[in-house]
Amino acid sequence: MNSRLTLLALNNSRNICNRFVTSSCLYSSCKYSTTSSFINKTSFNSNNSNNNNNNNSITNGYIKKNYSSSTSSTSSSSSFDFKSNTTINKQQLEQLIKDGSKSKPSYVLIDVRNPAEVQQTGVIKSAIHIPLGMLQALLMMSEEEYKEATDRDKFAIDDNIIFYCLKGVRSDMAAQMAKSMGFRHVVNYPGSAAEWFNLP
Repeated sequence: MNSRLTLLALNNSRNICNRFVTSSCLYSSCKYSTTSSFINKTSFNSNNSNNNNNNNSITNGYIKKNYSSSTSSTSSSSSFDFKSNTTINKQQLEQLIKDGSKSKPSYVLIDVRNPAEVQQTGVIKSAIHIPLGMLQALLMMSEEEYKEATDRDKFAIDDNIIFYCLKGVRSDMAAQMAKSMGFRHVVNYPGSAAEWFNLP
């Protein structure tokens, strides 16, 4: 693993908020130094044998799902009501993943943990990996810039988006950030990787 990338993600995650209200996990204001050019040029290689999704590969500092079709318009066909919920539980997520394996997924699942954490477990099936410290920079990119930096199509502003991390704190911050940037159907998975992978 590229130690420079790991330090970048760790430092950006630590400095992500000027003020953080622990009780409600609200995002107030963020600082990011990641640029698209750095994301583009930074990569690391890994044998991630524990990865739950065999269609994923680690590139440019995050895990990408190898698919070419756009994820846009996913909000139209979902068994979960993204409009009236702010969180999703394990059983609901399992059902979405099951439904998505039969047809085009109705959601975008994003792991915001650091690369070192992802190395230990892999991502949840169908998830893409965007470290929290890189999230704002990527969300602010145009579709062209996003595709150049990540090798995949950017999800749309009205897509159904699910964030998770290790224990639901950083993913809640990511959800609040995405909402503040105009993304309409965003939920947090509070159980996150700790619950999904039965971590201590």
